Order: sequence, then structure tokens, then C-alpha cells
Amino acid sequence: MSLNIKPIAIKGPWSSGWALNLHTVWDGVSNGTLNNILNLLARGKKVVVYFSPARESRTLRQIADVIPLLEHCPKAAMDEFESKIELAARIAQPQARLNLVCFQCKSSFNVCYLGPTSPHSLVT
Repeated sequence: MSLNIKPIAIKGPWSSGWALNLHTVWDGVSNGTLNNILNLLARGKKVVVYFSPARESRTLRQIADVIPLLEHCPKAAMDEFESKIELAARIAQPQARLNLVCFQCKSSFNVCYLGPTSPHSLVT
């Protein structure tokens, strides 16, 4: 006896906002699926993806976990990801942020850990 399971797709900009976790199938060329995966990972959600080009399932827990999958994507798809969802900028964004305090004026602010820029000296 075979099961007749039909996948459903949830579309829209709101679709990744309410999900607890995502189980998805990604063909390595759909920018909508990749966008939802990145949105959920940025919110700290877990994504289980069946990546059809490699015929394997992976559990993604952070944005950096997407990079090995992207190595299997065709160049045309990578170009489309960049033009439609600004992939490079989204992958480069760190998930951890530092709370810094300016040593001179004592104001606090959040800044990316890749390199704060300030005319003042910073202390954590």
C-alpha cells in the first residue's frame, strides 16, 4: 500500500513569520523557498530541508548552514538569488550582536560584530 501524500505550499511574505519550524523541499533554484529558509533562520527557527540536487535532508540551525547547499546551486540560480533576495548581504549578516558602550560619551548601541565604526573608543 502506498501513501498518497500531497505537499502543500504556504506562500506570502507572512508565511515565515508565524512558523515554529519549517520542513521543506528545495530544488536549489527557487528563490522563494530560499527566502523563507533565510527568514526563519534569521528568527532563530530550525529548518529541515530536503535538498533535491543532493538527494538528502539537512537540519539547518543558522544562516551559515545554508552555504554548503549553495555550493550545489547553478550559477544562473545564484545570480537570481542575488538580484531578487540580496543573498550575499543576508548571508554575511552576523546573527550575534554586541551591546557596546562608547567610552567617552557612555551611550550604548548595538553593532555588528564584524567591525564597529565609531569616532570614540568602545568598551563592551
